[in-house]
Amino acid sequence: MDAVARFQGEVWSLYTLALCFTCLRMFSRWRIVGIKGLRADDWAAALSMIFYSALTGIAHTGGTLYYSTVARRPPNANPFPPPGSPAHPIWIRGVRLHISSWFMYTSTLWTLKISLLLLYLRLTTGLTGSYRARTLVGFGFVAASWVAVILTIFLGCRPFSDYQVSFPPPPNHCQPAVSRPIIIACYTGNVFTDLYLISIPLPMLWSTSMALWKKVGLGILFSGGIVIIVFATIRSVLIITTPVRGAPLSGQWAVREAFVAVITTNTPMVFTLVKHLLGPTFRTTQRTGPTDDKMGTPLSGMNSSRTSKKPRASAVPNPTMTNMIFSESEERIVNGRDTPPPTTKRESHTPSQAPSSHDIEYGIAI
Repeated sequence: MDAVARFQGEVWSLYTLALCFTCLRMFSRWRIVGIKGLRADDWAAALSMIFYSALTGIAHTGGTLYYSTVARRPPNANPFPPPGSPAHPIWIRGVRLHISSWFMYTSTLWTLKISLLLLYLRLTTGLTGSYRARTLVGFGFVAASWVAVILTIFLGCRPFSDYQVSFPPPPNHCQPAVSRPIIIACYTGNVFTDLYLISIPLPMLWSTSMALWKKVGLGILFSGGIVIIVFATIRSVLIITTPVRGAPLSGQWAVREAFVAVITTNTPMVFTLVKHLLGPTFRTTQRTGPTDDKMGTPLSGMNSSRTSKKPRASAVPNPTMTNMIFSESEERIVNGRDTPPPTTKRESHTPSQAPSSHDIEYGIAI
């Protein structure tokens, strides 16, 4: 198998897996809430696949162009063919593909970040403390970093037409495949936003009274951004240290990193579907008490280690902990740290009133 076939096989294999994984996420939501019940985070995940599809198409075109022409040139060939040479039109096309690739790569990753923030926002509906505030701040952080990266791409080389100037040889910041300003801006924004996204759910998990292994497992489930950071680091280091092969490395690793981002972002939703399909096996291994929850079995035993024998609707959570419960038909967050202490007086609510400050439930139906 030649280099072109290997490259195309990898690109489209990753795309197929990412598409199937996204479809599993949408199916997991649709089977419970229907098409009208899908929320903004679901549509953001679907939108990211549009950008990823464009990125895959660009990578396919650019990779095929490179491996079928540029890679077969003599080692001493001029990497910046002068105007009028047979290789110049190919070089111009490659430049345009790289600029488009950076835009689609950035849009794919940042749309997935927005999808996660929208999910967190849904999970903190009704809360007035720091959890929801951190999520809202995250939107501004992600938006600002995306704008910064896009401005670096389109304003890093001025005038913009200098991206297509091959003689005299352009400076590094006017070579889109290996431009250090673009690489640094994208890497920095990507890493810091991923770390921030990880910092939102982890405090809620670690403040619970559940078993340590459950905290670790769920922490890993919501810390997929670490894997993205690893791939982003590898990509950036390879492009900077081997600029001669920067063109194929940039496109190939962009697809790989976007693929990892799609998988890690959709994993929490798909995991819930897998839990449901396992059925009795999962319920047997995860049951933490003698009573059965008719609403569904907690995902990975996310409920508190202390099981109440009272009906769930009347249970009052410990004000010093946060319980996150993913069930077949709902996700719940009970936030005790950001809400007032529980009272002995039971409150009733009409449909137009806010839910209890002690027990906030959301039927987001995974």
